Amino acid sequence: MQQNGSSFTFLLNEPGDHPFDGKFNFSIDTTTFVLSGTWTPLNDKSLSTKTFTLKNHISAWSEDLNPWRDSIGDFTFAGDGVCIYEFYPVINGKSAEQLIRVKGTWSKKDSLYTVDWEPNTVFPSRKSIFVRRIVKQDSSDYEEDCLIGEGRTLSQEP
Repeated sequence: MQQNGSSFTFLLNEPGDHPFDGKFNFSIDTTTFVLSGTWTPLNDKSLSTKTFTLKNHISAWSEDLNPWRDSIGDFTFAGDGVCIYEFYPVINGKSAEQLIRVKGTWSKKDSLYTVDWEPNTVFPSRKSIFVRRIVKQDSSDYEEDCLIGEGRTLSQEP
């Protein structure tokens, strides 16, 4: 590792005991938190050098858009990419006293929101995809901003 002004440069060598090992050479700009660099394979006969850039994701969502609710609990999509689902399970027709919290990471592309969950029993596939769209409620003219997916409709209504 070497510091160059507001950047840190790294040269990392993989062990070389695997046919897909190589060398990473990248820099992190501490003012923009952009990481960019190259990966060069040790076996350059069948593999080629790859370039990459990673940028810090800052959410465009503001605090007033949280929490989103389904019929059971609350979803919070934090600006740092963390998603938390909290609910009180219903046991024998009554809400339990113990809050269940499931954590994941979320990302957005166009109107699709993808959440990769930690291992849990609530979201067994461990990946949820929600579509953000306006939904007309019943026969009224009332429209609501919703996230739809996993057999759930998330809204911001209490």
